[in-house]
Amino acid sequence: MNWLVRLGQRLPRSRRFALARSPIAPLLRRYFNRFYRREGRIVVVELAAPLEGHQMKLDWQTDKAFVFGTYEPDVVTAIQQHLRPGMIAVDCGAHIGYHTLLMAKCVGKTGKVYAFEPLPENFSVLCENIALNGYEGIVIAEKKAVGAQTGRQRFRRGQWRPDDLDPLTSVSCLDPQGDLEVEVVALDDYFADRRVDFVKVDVEGAEAMVLEAAYGLLRRWAPILLVSVHGFTPTHPVLALLESVGYEWAALNEWGSERHVLASAKERGMDDRHILVQISSSAIRGEVAAFYRIGQLYEQVHHVKPRLLLVTVFLDNRAKELAQQLGVEVRIA
Repeated sequence: MNWLVRLGQRLPRSRRFALARSPIAPLLRRYFNRFYRREGRIVVVELAAPLEGHQMKLDWQTDKAFVFGTYEPDVVTAIQQHLRPGMIAVDCGAHIGYHTLLMAKCVGKTGKVYAFEPLPENFSVLCENIALNGYEGIVIAEKKAVGAQTGRQRFRRGQWRPDDLDPLTSVSCLDPQGDLEVEVVALDDYFADRRVDFVKVDVEGAEAMVLEAAYGLLRRWAPILLVSVHGFTPTHPVLALLESVGYEWAALNEWGSERHVLASAKERGMDDRHILVQISSSAIRGEVAAFYRIGQLYEQVHHVKPRLLLVTVFLDNRAKELAQQLGVEVRIA
């Protein structure tokens, strides 16, 4: 990698952002574009913070913000602040994996990230980037779009400029007139029996459809949401939908007509006033499932989701896996 690129990556975060927004930014981009003309646009490079120590295969022409760590800073900060080890995260519209890698870094080996990307060329690079960084055991990549219903639909490849083929485009979307047919999944179907703690949705204007088909998931798990709102207004349908399911939202910084919104349930219902504790000398998978059903009955009666805490001396691996999926906390006595 060119020494000037490395120098730019090592600048303090504030300096990198200032340069990216400065009047000389176009000149710098044209200069950096010269580095990989011989090798081609698609290259593997090392990344700056917040993904220092990581590598990505990317399009050098369009993805330099990944390289210098200046891509969507508010989204990056929200992911870092709200994801912790052991959490289950979902990336709807994963593209080639920048946010997916950051999520994997945050949730660690005890967590999981589900990354959905329907475009074949993007999905292939997404899988390569997951493998490049050793996240195969953390990230589950699905070559699917996320939409209003499970099935198959037409999909349109987009591009930033008419004169640029954009080999790893990030602006594609579901479209009845699209040139490609893809598999589509509704979140309620995919996560019917799986816990979710955090969901990022950036699907080029189809966010409302995604959330409408996630009503059960939102009611059951009350995950934190990070949603891209295209054509943002305070009365946007996405915001009305969030409010209808009991979510509060706050808008992050604006990027053109797009604004990212961070949303959380007004009553998550999992606090010390509603906690169920089961104490056992040893616990198997069936006991974890039974304890979870007790929690469901409690929620039906009291209209609030209880915190479930299982205290045991021994827990086998199958029971531990189920507890993670169902959101049952485990403490080994």
